[in-house]
Amino acid sequence: MPLFAQFKRQLLRGISKAPLISGALAAGLLSYGTLGASQAVAADSLPLKIESENIVLYGDVRPDLAMERVQHWETYRKMVYALSGIANPPADPNKLTIFAFNRVSDLQDFTDNRGIGGVYTQGIDGPIFLTSLNENYREGDYSSQTGFHEYTHHILNAVVREGFPRWYDEGFANYLATMKIEGDTVTVGDPSAAHLVRLKEKRVDFIDPDTVLNAISFYPTMSRREARKGGMTSFYGQSTLYVHYLLSNPEYRSKLPDYLKNITTPGVSPEDAFEDAYGVSIKDFHREAREYFRKDEYVVTVYQPGPDIMEADADIERLTEETLARMQIPARLEFLGDGNANDFNRELMKAFQEDPDDPLTNAGLVTIDVQAERAHFLDQHVEA
Repeated sequence: MPLFAQFKRQLLRGISKAPLISGALAAGLLSYGTLGASQAVAADSLPLKIESENIVLYGDVRPDLAMERVQHWETYRKMVYALSGIANPPADPNKLTIFAFNRVSDLQDFTDNRGIGGVYTQGIDGPIFLTSLNENYREGDYSSQTGFHEYTHHILNAVVREGFPRWYDEGFANYLATMKIEGDTVTVGDPSAAHLVRLKEKRVDFIDPDTVLNAISFYPTMSRREARKGGMTSFYGQSTLYVHYLLSNPEYRSKLPDYLKNITTPGVSPEDAFEDAYGVSIKDFHREAREYFRKDEYVVTVYQPGPDIMEADADIERLTEETLARMQIPARLEFLGDGNANDFNRELMKAFQEDPDDPLTNAGLVTIDVQAERAHFLDQHVEA
């Protein structure tokens, strides 16, 4: 049977007992309750590298915090697969690379962006996540949610050939991104997703449910009225609410495979695909979801998964400052701007003089030259 067909058959099977496929995780279920959205040291002298099966972290940060972060990202990856009904997932051929900074200001200097606390991007050789990492790091804040959200897309896209509808894909990623890993427990379903909170705080408003549920292969096209209500922020928040409600409702949470089958059936509209699978009109479903939202009693599940999910082998290695700078080159190329390009170019030239054969240094110099030539061409074109 094709992988995606297996995936659709297994997805959410037996979820009436616990919203999870994996037997090991279901056995580790601790509690299943509700939660309201309203409840929701200097680094060591040498930089380090920590590498596990699917993740490599570089940074001038505390080793204990760095090791914990790598362990949590490996646990998150395994939980995403378990919650998606995918058993024995393969190792990721493109490891997630995390660059950790002891201070937020160092991260902002690196990216030439004063408004961020963390950022995820797809680099040439795989996904890259930049984050600050110190004793003030809080799992569940916006920057960590962003990293988890984007990593969810990366994880599932690697094994699911057809993928989810766009609205479900974004809502499911937001739902999972609020996952909290504390001690030997994992909490799933916390309603602190940033876009959902913005709906709760009335900073944005609901848009037409048909606009959301018609977003199958592409993001929705908004009317002016919907754009004024909140546009894409509303879309993300509403998608998150819909997924949260579907997974919390015993009548709906086993119906996703039927929906996935319907939307890939030629001649079936997105509206009919949803209504036939879930046995409810879009209008009534939206009304139910809004009532769930209004009550502010979101279903939250706590698991105690066991060592297979909670633990991961990782090796730690000390680096020189020069080696760390070399390993950061691919990430720095993703964030070149007027405020950091000249300094970066000088650093690359110095590194080239010390080792003219280093491939990372040469790749950095070539990329900067290409971008400079492109900018020069565009300037001439505009002047002409």
